[in-house]
Amino acid sequence: MGDRCENHCDQCKPNPCYNGATCNPDGRSYTCTCRVDTSCTYTWNNTLRFTSDPMLAEFRDRTSLPDCEDDCTANLNCVAYQFANTSTTPYCLHYKQLTFGDENTAGVFSYTKSCVNTQLFEGPRCEVDLRNDCTNTVCSESDFCKDLVDKTECVCPSEGNYDENCKVPTDLCEGNPCGSHGTCQAFGSVRYICFCEPGFTGLNCDKNIQECELNPAGCLYGGKCVDNQGGYTCSCPDGFSGTHCQHRPDLCESNACGTDSGGFCIEDFRRISANCTCGEHYDLVSSDVCEKTDYCLTEPCVNGTCSSQFDSYDDDDDDDHSQSSSFNHVVYISFLITGPTCDQNINDCVGVCTTENTVDSRDLINDCECVCKPGFTGKNCSEDIDECNTVQPCLHGGKCKNTLGDYTCDCETGWTGKNCQNNTDLCGLNYYCGHGTCYNLQNNSYCRCVY
Repeated sequence: MGDRCENHCDQCKPNPCYNGATCNPDGRSYTCTCRVDTSCTYTWNNTLRFTSDPMLAEFRDRTSLPDCEDDCTANLNCVAYQFANTSTTPYCLHYKQLTFGDENTAGVFSYTKSCVNTQLFEGPRCEVDLRNDCTNTVCSESDFCKDLVDKTECVCPSEGNYDENCKVPTDLCEGNPCGSHGTCQAFGSVRYICFCEPGFTGLNCDKNIQECELNPAGCLYGGKCVDNQGGYTCSCPDGFSGTHCQHRPDLCESNACGTDSGGFCIEDFRRISANCTCGEHYDLVSSDVCEKTDYCLTEPCVNGTCSSQFDSYDDDDDDDHSQSSSFNHVVYISFLITGPTCDQNINDCVGVCTTENTVDSRDLINDCECVCKPGFTGKNCSEDIDECNTVQPCLHGGKCKNTLGDYTCDCETGWTGKNCQNNTDLCGLNYYCGHGTCYNLQNNSYCRCVY
């Protein structure tokens, strides 16, 4: 491998051997060394004779019986061990050869060691499991045991009630299958039924019923539903109360809008607010103040002085001082609709959107939505989108240049396309590989040599 085939391949990366085997590369191939069971067991032998002969035994610096045994397991020359704590200084003695005598005194523990050396797997890649871990004690019946690698699995019949070892329990309620939220009733060894507490369901009463999902409109006026065991509660907005937040506050209680100034209060329970609305012949000059409408602002009188009244105005003429008859100038304030019956929506899109940058416009209630062409944004589609700073479209190191309503990519060598997404076929540009095969890479090419 390499640009000039100068490096050797490691056939063991990644490891092709199974079941924890060791991979041994040999340059062109590999072999697998399968795992071997070298576990050891110890047998009590009270006649193991104490000796200080270094040809037969050696002392080890271990101060507890488990440490002494673990040290013997790791020591291939150890065939037995003796641990004593009768004296002020405990000792750990490893035997190279067995030597026996009279029975040991109290406080002296002697064990002989027996180890196995059994191959666990075979096959070219150690894929064949040689050891059957299923024994008569694993599952209730041997036919139910499935041998796996270093473990077993009890596979029970599809019909019937069984425990984890495929044993048929005499009392199906013995293991408390209904948990803490149900009461179990067994019908022999055939079946059982769980009677669930309020708020829980499922075969074993292990599923909490989400009352808020079952009743999404249970809390009114923006109240938040909180699921409880067997029911739910509503967390109400400020001022609201009741089980379902159904008791509304008087939102107009603190509003200064009064009928004496021609206004009246309207409660908005969706926004949890109160608004002052003025009556006929009154204008809203602040959030809660209404003033009489000045009909003379339009200057209806010619060659005279206008005096505004509720239903008429006086035209003081210099010649005959006549009074106009009942000028019924009624005004209803509406910023959203018009027409005699208020059924005509005002087109708010006239002159709003930038024509050359807009695909379409949608007239809304007291608003206009401009549908911009690709590359433009903003309320009126007047802003050019800098695609280089937002989506960064150029790939593989390409340099992005923003243009009006679009962008261009200055691609690195080896890449083409709108977003530099296409790889240039460098092998097709007369790239010479000699006796190898050419493969395209990113910004480069690769020669795979022939052995």
